[in-house]
Amino acid sequence: MGFFSPVNSTNRYLGIWYYNIPEQTVVWVANRETPLTNNSFGVFTVTDEGNLVVLDRSRDNVLWSSNILVADDIDKNNTIGLLMNSGNLVLRNSNSTVDLWQSFDHPSDTILPGNET
Repeated sequence: MGFFSPVNSTNRYLGIWYYNIPEQTVVWVANRETPLTNNSFGVFTVTDEGNLVVLDRSRDNVLWSSNILVADDIDKNNTIGLLMNSGNLVLRNSNSTVDLWQSFDHPSDTILPGNET
């Protein structure tokens, strides 16, 4: 998982791809509709409101967000992002095993093993 640029492009995206295979195979992209342009850098973080976000380099513009409303009874300071061995990116409270958001609920055009629906 990380920021990448497709071949012959200066746009950058946050994505998840298979590791250690000859041809990069991206299986999920966060900011598909709003790429970073001209090889600029981005920031991937958890906000004070408990959302995963991709920000531009200046941190002024949100390019992508998990866009969930975290309940008031959940400590937003303990919200974390985890990349699971399955390739699923999850947002959860560190005091719980309940996922608040997961990338598997927002599939792209690649099906991962064990995620057939």
